[in-house]
Amino acid sequence: MRKAQLVIFGTFLSIAVLGNAHAQPIETIDGSESFKLTSDDVAAPNPKLTDAVDFTQLRSAYGRRSDFQMRCESSRPTKDWVDAMQASNFNGAYEVITKWFNKCPVDMRAHLWAIDTLRKLGDMEKADAHKRWLFGLTDSIIKSGDGRTPRTAFVTISVSEEYALLTMFRLQRVKQSLVNGPPLVDQMVVEPVGGGSKQQVIYFNPYLHFVRLSHMLDQSKPN
Repeated sequence: MRKAQLVIFGTFLSIAVLGNAHAQPIETIDGSESFKLTSDDVAAPNPKLTDAVDFTQLRSAYGRRSDFQMRCESSRPTKDWVDAMQASNFNGAYEVITKWFNKCPVDMRAHLWAIDTLRKLGDMEKADAHKRWLFGLTDSIIKSGDGRTPRTAFVTISVSEEYALLTMFRLQRVKQSLVNGPPLVDQMVVEPVGGGSKQQVIYFNPYLHFVRLSHMLDQSKPN
């Protein structure tokens, strides 16, 4: 990532973690609570890259889908994109991203891939469009809390979204544990990639992840 991007991302994190000390607790849904997921036979929202988007609403719509893991996690085409980039097949790499965007437009890592790929292709206009999505998705998360306590944790739609945020901010996990605040949250001890700085604790609340797990467990129970 470019130095300028890192400065902007670092500013976002500073605002979220240090500047929102008085953030209000976020109302969340506990995984054990009765909560109906959207069936996989219901069409998912499919915005275009140039559309005006409510990123919080879009993330929620995907996070509430029963097929989220299949749609946005287990089938992520990481190897296909890496192989194309290593072969300098940048058009092919962006084709991989485009197909994935149409399937899971809320995947932050895919937008990072797209920015890198489009810069190689010299298409800065489209790279800026993906950057708008990346900032929109990021802003949606950091506005959900301050990450300082379980009650004011950053609300995410998945555990992978937590790690995507850490990747953007050039942070790496030192230790992760579940903490029942309440609510049930991920406690992340993190440090800058490469170390050499003071560790900090960030709390994430992937409540829709817990809801989906609860539904999977319920479905696996014998009738």
